[in-house]
Formats: sequence, C-alpha cells, structure tokens
Amino acid sequence: MTVVRDRLQGSMIVVHGPPKVGKTQVVSRFPSPILWLATEIGHKYVPQEQQEDLIQLDLDDGWAQLTTWLQANRTKKKLKFKTICVDTISALYDMCMKHVCAKNNWSHPSDGPHGKGWNALKTEFINGLGRLVHIAHQNKATLIFIDHSKQDLIETATANIEKVVCAMSGQARGVVLPIPDHIWFLGYGEKKATDALTNTTAKRALFIGGSSTVEAGCRDPQVKTRVIMPLSKVNPYKQIVAELYGKKESK
Repeated sequence: MTVVRDRLQGSMIVVHGPPKVGKTQVVSRFPSPILWLATEIGHKYVPQEQQEDLIQLDLDDGWAQLTTWLQANRTKKKLKFKTICVDTISALYDMCMKHVCAKNNWSHPSDGPHGKGWNALKTEFINGLGRLVHIAHQNKATLIFIDHSKQDLIETATANIEKVVCAMSGQARGVVLPIPDHIWFLGYGEKKATDALTNTTAKRALFIGGSSTVEAGCRDPQVKTRVIMPLSKVNPYKQIVAELYGKKESK
C-alpha cells in the first residue's frame, strides 16, 4: 500500500488573492472541523456543516471577542478543530487597532506620544496572534490567514517591476509574514502582475513559490512545486497535497 504524506496538517499558511477568486472556498475544503474567525461579511457560502463553527467578529469589538475566546481556550489540548482560519488578517489588524485606540482614548495610533501608540498596537497584535498560534500548535491544527492582494511597483537599480503582494499594511506585514510555513497567492495563470490579479478568463492558479512578480514562498525543502494550475474547485486540498508531497512511500 502507498500513501502520500500530508505535511500540510499542522502548518501555518497565508493565502492572499483578488476578490472572488475563491480563497474562502479553497480553505473550506481543508480538513474539518474548521474554526472560522470571520472579520468580514461574506461567509454565507461556507458549507452548512461548517456554519456552527463560524465566529463572526463584530466590527466594533471583534478584537475583544477574539481575546476572550483565546483566554477561554488557551490551555485546551483537545479542541475538535483540524483547521483554524482568520478571514481576513488585515481586517483583524484593523480591529486590534480600533481596540487599542479606544482603550487609550486615541483616534489613531499616531496620537500616542513618541511612537507609543504604534508600539502599543504592535504589542497587542503580537500577543493576540501568539496565543492563537499556540492554541493551533498544541492542537496540531493548521492555521490559515486569508488576505487580499494588491499590486505594488517595485523599484530596482535597473527597472521598475509590477508585483502582486499581500495587501496587509506595513506593521501587520512585519508581524504576520515571518510566521507562516507557506505564503500562497491564489490568482490566475498569467505572467504579468495585473493579469494574474484580474484576468478571470484565465485558469485559476495557486502560486506556491515566489517570483519577481508574485509574493509567495515555502519553507519546506521537500516542496519543489511552484505553481498548481488549474486548481481544482471540487477538491483543491487533495490536489495541493498531491502536488506538494506526491512522492509516494510504502506503508
């Protein structure tokens, strides 16, 4: 008998892409039960059996909701979830900012003297994400951060290059992007950054490896695949595991 080892289980992944490309749909095919920490409206098409494990964080006090859940579950090692997904991480950062500002009677972190506002925000965000990472790790759950993509102009010594990058803001990027094992871009199979974001007539593609035009990457030295195209709509998770870890071993 031969099996394909699933090295994705228990990993941390950032998935970014343009609107309506199917980021939430792809994650919904990951091993269940799935805990959804929803920071935006638009999850009515999450499969019905997953709806009971969807926490819709409030726009005004969503960060407080999350920290309450984290505190209640911080020592539990037998949570039922195999996958935990924050959708989206940029909006969660905004909720954290609103929470910190309200706590300190600021309208913006820049109101804090001598950079204290930004430092307070960074500390709060790091502590919250750290607790979430800890809970995922001790329960061997895959932790996924979904985000939007944007197009940046990268200036080099020889040329200006258009690149698709994760849309989160500078401070959020500095906290989040060092964490994951994988950073994936879910877009369209085009070489130009603009087309990879917008050409919906092209085949849907999952970019595993990064390039001069796409922000992506993988820490696992076993992964040699750079692009999966076309990405299945029926069972993308099975396809991803097979593409990344398709070398079969005897069991």
